[in-house]
Amino acid sequence: MQIPKVIVLAFSKTSKALSAIARETQAGAQVIVVSKDGEIPQGWQGKVAARRFEDYLTPEENDRINEGTMKFVARGLDYFRSHPELAPAHRGIPLWDIIHWPAFKLYVEVEKYATITDNLIRQERPQKIVIVAAPGDLMFWYDIEAVIQSGRMRKLASWLINSGGGTLADCTVGQVARSRGIPVSTIPASGPLWSHLGRFFALHLFPSLYRLFVRYAESRKRRLADPVEPGAGSANRPICLVTHSRGHVRVIAPIARQLLAEGHQALVVNVDGQLYYPARRALLAEGLAFKSYERYMTRDACYNTGVGAEKMLALWRKLEKDEAFLKSLDYRRLPLAEMARDRLYYMFALLFPEVIKHIERACNIIDMERPGAIVLVDDSSLMERSLALVARARSVPTIQTSFGLYVNLSVVGSIDRTAAWGQAVKDFLIEHGLAPADSIEITGDPGSEAAKKQVDGLAREDILARLNIAPDKKVVLFTSQAVQPPPVTVELRERLLRCVYNAIKELPDLHFIVKLHPGEGFDRHNQLRSEMALGNITVVKEWDLYELLKVCDVLISFHSGTAIEAMIMDKPVIAVKFSGRSDILPYAEKGAALGVTREQELVPAIQQVLLDDDVRQRLAAARAQFVLDYAGPQDGLAARRVADLALRMAQQSTGQRPCSARTGLS
Repeated sequence: MQIPKVIVLAFSKTSKALSAIARETQAGAQVIVVSKDGEIPQGWQGKVAARRFEDYLTPEENDRINEGTMKFVARGLDYFRSHPELAPAHRGIPLWDIIHWPAFKLYVEVEKYATITDNLIRQERPQKIVIVAAPGDLMFWYDIEAVIQSGRMRKLASWLINSGGGTLADCTVGQVARSRGIPVSTIPASGPLWSHLGRFFALHLFPSLYRLFVRYAESRKRRLADPVEPGAGSANRPICLVTHSRGHVRVIAPIARQLLAEGHQALVVNVDGQLYYPARRALLAEGLAFKSYERYMTRDACYNTGVGAEKMLALWRKLEKDEAFLKSLDYRRLPLAEMARDRLYYMFALLFPEVIKHIERACNIIDMERPGAIVLVDDSSLMERSLALVARARSVPTIQTSFGLYVNLSVVGSIDRTAAWGQAVKDFLIEHGLAPADSIEITGDPGSEAAKKQVDGLAREDILARLNIAPDKKVVLFTSQAVQPPPVTVELRERLLRCVYNAIKELPDLHFIVKLHPGEGFDRHNQLRSEMALGNITVVKEWDLYELLKVCDVLISFHSGTAIEAMIMDKPVIAVKFSGRSDILPYAEKGAALGVTREQELVPAIQQVLLDDDVRQRLAAARAQFVLDYAGPQDGLAARRVADLALRMAQQSTGQRPCSARTGLS
């Protein structure tokens, strides 16, 4: 007699998961527990198999999903093409073109979960699937950590918001399994009372609280004195440069200084996060005058945003009852509108109003400042895409210069010209249809050139002394990562940190510097440091990256652009690749970095890079070519090339069409 096989999908490892496992094992079934980390819930004493959910997905499938889904979203919603009167828009700007990235992530998740479920069913051949529902994922658009800094309060708010139902993963697995004829039973994440309270908090109370918080944060920023007071424009049209992070300032600052040195006007518009001002502090440290983005939110802009928000809610109430629209969202024969209805509500209730606010500010920037051209570091954020599309509609040319990922995977073109750092980046953009060949110029990286020049005059011993590190120590720099799925999930980040901290313990003669990601906190690092009683480690967050690269002997990177910055500084790199996904650049594939795909490979890799001359020479040769291909010529002229490109485009532009002060509901 064949023993029935049951899959227990335990995304929520609560007592309900233990009860589900116990119930199925007592019934004589062979149980396989599938979870995010591949571990059995604590408290279970019996013998059951355990698997990681994402282990059922191959790296090749990951890449195929990303590319195929991007093309699907790029086509836009056919429904809106045939019903343009219902397409979300503001001032003639199609909002769907601006929020395509969240939409892309939504479809990617569905495609990934559906593929994993297909593979799981094919490999395990279960007779039944039991889903222990995790708390829901309504907090799709918001980073609780940016709003609530207290860890306990953040967990409480997240739990309240997400207690309304299962996640998109739960829904997708259930839908796919049922379509394959597999019986599915679902154990709810919470009782009916908490479920109703959670949905009320998420759909009604939290949006109101979030709007109040944003208004408070913006009013606080408006009260900060800018080095340059907002004006009504001038006869000479300036080049407008936009920053919204410390890294962006690093790229923009040398371009602005180059323009000013040549006697041109350079207007820096700075956008900071809610209550924290890293970009503002970086600009002040650079000695650059700038204007605050928030100051362009005039009374008329506030009125127009309110009108636009009302329009979006009215549109959603109409669309959520439109069967043709809901059916148009189906993907892989899955009812996406039913599975992600709350996410769609958030899109219309909160995301679109945020975009409308950006559009209003963009109109005011162009009306008040009359820029000849706008330089953006990338166009991946809502603010940047809004500004780029408004500028295009108003006949103001835009230039994008690379940062971080170096290759921007936008699916709706919004930038007129791209200042690519190197030939490989240009080839990638052309190959993937992301930009026409005649719109790309190779300029090099202004930020890394300026940063390298700045630290060239510093002595290694002086930097080490400020870090309290002995000058004779070999130094390993690790640039950590924040949770940013995909690919950096909570489980993958924990696996990475454990691996690195185990290496720190195994190599006590080396000193490790851990440079935190801007979106990362000290808590987990301090816990690991204390737990392992480590003394050969320094953890920093705000310290200048190029000073750390100057003193290190090797860099450990994980899906990070810091690897190429280390190569620019002629430092060997170890590229950790636990995720199974392609790295953001092919560091190891091109031989420019030593690749590590398993935990046990990290310590030998560090020893090889530090002690094996043949390995060091091989890496150095490949590194030089890689830098030329991906970061461009290192001749100190990158900022001048970008500045010249912006000036040429400003001379060719024909001026701007004005915005009306107030908009109506039409």
